[in-house]
Amino acid sequence: LRVALRRCRSIADVFMAFDPHPGWRQMKSEAKQLFGQLGEIRDTQVLMEWAQSMASIDGAASESLIRHLSNRESRLKETASEALREFDRKKWLALTRRLSGRTRHFSPDHLAFRHLALERWTEARALHGQALRNRSHAAYHRLRIGLKKFRYVVENFLPSRHEIWGGDLRQLQDLLGEMHDL
Repeated sequence: LRVALRRCRSIADVFMAFDPHPGWRQMKSEAKQLFGQLGEIRDTQVLMEWAQSMASIDGAASESLIRHLSNRESRLKETASEALREFDRKKWLALTRRLSGRTRHFSPDHLAFRHLALERWTEARALHGQALRNRSHAAYHRLRIGLKKFRYVVENFLPSRHEIWGGDLRQLQDLLGEMHDL
């Protein structure tokens, strides 16, 4: 669900660059609220995976940590369920219907999407330079986000380029994600 919401936010970001309709900002805002509610549970699940993979190294400490994270995950699942119940599905569907008609002017691989992808690539390249200079956790995290923004433009709007670049972009993003999780 987090991936789908992130993708919706990315698509709204792209269309906001070309279409000033306020519905794009509303969609992004609605997705962001639920996305944020689901973030903490995702972080806890990542920590659990790491703790479980390291359980054989220090059994007692790892087991205690896994038990703590498991309890936390249960509480966060309740919070996530509540957030899902509060999510306004009717509003989301109305936004989807209203905005889908506004996208028909743009075909896949449209020149506007290529231009935006170039902008996102340029931003990611600048972030890469900063990460190489700083070598800080924050700089690598910003690079990962910049790369993700570029990848989503390519994946969602440039299918011919995605066939060529998609695997490499995902691999880079996954490696940066593992660095972040560690």
